[in-house]
Amino acid sequence: MNRIKVFIEKWKAEFNIEKTATTAIAVLSFIISVYTICQSQKQFTRNIRPFVWAASYSFHGPNGLQNIPHRLAYRVKNAPARILSVNVKFMLNDVELFAFPDSNVVRYPDETSEWSHGLNQHTFNQIMNRPIAEQQNLRRIVDIAYQSLDGGDTYTFNMVQGYVPADSQWRDIDVKAN
Repeated sequence: MNRIKVFIEKWKAEFNIEKTATTAIAVLSFIISVYTICQSQKQFTRNIRPFVWAASYSFHGPNGLQNIPHRLAYRVKNAPARILSVNVKFMLNDVELFAFPDSNVVRYPDETSEWSHGLNQHTFNQIMNRPIAEQQNLRRIVDIAYQSLDGGDTYTFNMVQGYVPADSQWRDIDVKAN
């Protein structure tokens, strides 16, 4: 107990505001530097990783925007991506009408190239050959798993679309990207 008392009394006598302030500033600077490094690393990773997503296929034609409901367009941005798997399913309520799996392909970000998937017109017409009430319950589910070319983290894109018979087009219901 006596040692603690001597330490406290000696500490009070040696207390120097300049040394304490300098030490506090140095510690605070260190903490801010570590935080900044962590944030920079997250931002760097976000800026160099690939981004892959899918959307309903359409193009600008002579009559304006033309929707092609039996096709799906894919995009790759930022960096090349190794597509580990692509699963496209057409569902009516809980019944799978058609599935298209694909895997192990490499895609590059290129504004001038096109990457798409489409059903042939006959298969699409078979899926759509039902009453409008049932067409409104159609769902297109797209799941993509991908990573950068050098491996590392696996990223996912998941989309659920519902068919809108009045527009003859798919509309996003739920989209998730990780």
